[in-house]
Formats: sequence, C-alpha cells, structure tokens
Amino acid sequence: MRQTEHPNRAMAVKRAGSANKARKPGRLVTWIALCLISLLILANGDSLLQFVYSLPYREEITQKCEENQIDAGLVMSVIYSESRFRPDAESAAGARGMMQIMPVTGAWIAERLGIEDYSADRLYEPALNISMGIWYMSWLEQQFDKEPAQVLAAYNAGPGNVKKWIEAEIWDGSQQQLENIPFNETRNYVQRILKQYANHQKYPKTEL
Repeated sequence: MRQTEHPNRAMAVKRAGSANKARKPGRLVTWIALCLISLLILANGDSLLQFVYSLPYREEITQKCEENQIDAGLVMSVIYSESRFRPDAESAAGARGMMQIMPVTGAWIAERLGIEDYSADRLYEPALNISMGIWYMSWLEQQFDKEPAQVLAAYNAGPGNVKKWIEAEIWDGSQQQLENIPFNETRNYVQRILKQYANHQKYPKTEL
C-alpha cells in the first residue's frame, strides 16, 4: 500500500534538490580553476610553484645571500628540495632544518663562524640554519669555482667525494655529464635542483 508523504518531508526533499542544483555551478568553477592551474604548471614548469614556495623567509635568505655573494635563486632551489621550507624537517640520515645540515657539518660550520653556543638542536632555528647553510654553500662555491653542478653535488655528497670523482675522471664536473655522477641520490638531487634553478632564470619575475 502506498503511504502518503508527509508535507514536511516533501518540502525537505525539494529543498535538498534545490541545494544540490545550487552547488553544481560552484563545483564547475572549482573544476575550471584547477584545470587552469594545471595548464599553467604544464606551460611554465615549476614557475608557479616557485612563486608559492619562495615566500617563506624570503627576506632573510636574500639578505644572507647578498652578504655571502651567492645566487638567492640557487639557494632557494636547494631549500625547497631539501625541506620545502620546513624548519622542523629531519632526514633519515639525521640532517636537520630548512637546509638539511648534518650535525657534524653544523659543528664544523659553527667553529668556522665562531658560533660558541652551537648545538645540533639549534639547526631547527630557521635564522641560524639559513645563515649556516648559505655560508656553507658560499664556501663550496669557492672550492668549485662557482660551478653550480659541482657545488650542488658537494652539498649532497660532500666536497671530498666530488673532488675524487673529478680527479679520477669519473665525472668531469659539468652539467652536460651529470649521468656520470656515481651516486644515484646525488645525481638525481643535482638534476632536480638545476631544473628548478633553470626555471627561475627563465621566469625571473617569479619570487624564487
């Protein structure tokens, strides 16, 4: 037997149907916006993402880069790859902070910079981590004639390894021969950061 529908229930169903119709245009707008963003990313590589990730600590990074005479775009590419600008980042190997500095390396940098109250936990402090990491990258530039591929490889694998590879003619240190870097992690690391850095140079109006 068919039951008579309660008036209140009928009204509620009608309102729900109207609400669903009202939401459809909003969903369509959201879908279109996501498509446009996807097209921008495909067209410009990582430039849109660079604009987003470059904002945190941009002033501090730019200032330290000027003091150490190093390209801020390269440094920001390293920070993004290493930690996505997260001060609390820590790798499985124990590297800490935004620029993923190993505690032992941090102790060596702190000694060179005269930081008397250094401790491994202080690597989580954004200002100190940025200052130490940028100084270290600047030091690496002096060791490797400011060749970005060599500097990045040394930042990841250590300057000793990179010098051995070049001296043994395993890798000539150029960007054209990155496939000869013997460590898979280091090779992928250098390729990834150089791509991000190239996007910054190609689209200088981005904030990276």
